[in-house]
Amino acid sequence: MRIALAVSAALAVVVGAAAAPGIKGRGPKEESITGDWVCQERVIAGKPDPAVQKSPPRFTITADQWMIQGPPGTDHGSPLELDPKAKPPALTIYAADDKERSRGGTMTGIYKLNGDTLTICYVLGAGPRPTAFESKAGTEVRIMVLKRVKDK
Repeated sequence: MRIALAVSAALAVVVGAAAAPGIKGRGPKEESITGDWVCQERVIAGKPDPAVQKSPPRFTITADQWMIQGPPGTDHGSPLELDPKAKPPALTIYAADDKERSRGGTMTGIYKLNGDTLTICYVLGAGPRPTAFESKAGTEVRIMVLKRVKDK
């Protein structure tokens, strides 16, 4: 009986340590979407957006801001809410003047990160949040493929 209790206690310590947050070297590393990004591709209603090739938009993402980079002095940011635990991970961008996030999202979507490639599938306005990474003709669903910018 004592051996069974000792084994149970040891397993509880090992399992608890493996699941404890903040312990280095335990569990998979969560990748972050924060940083600087350049748009490589955008699809709107199932069709590629040629404007991206002419002038690829650049973005900066922080824990709570989505910033569009423009010519000097024209950058503007909007409040951003991330839900990385959703399946798939979700994001909501609010109007720049809606700091309290009280009027609902102006862009709702899902995202996936694969190394230095961030794919965002989204709708503008009050449409329902996409559930899959697809943009079909006749819909307002958009997809952006962004590449991480390593140096500014």
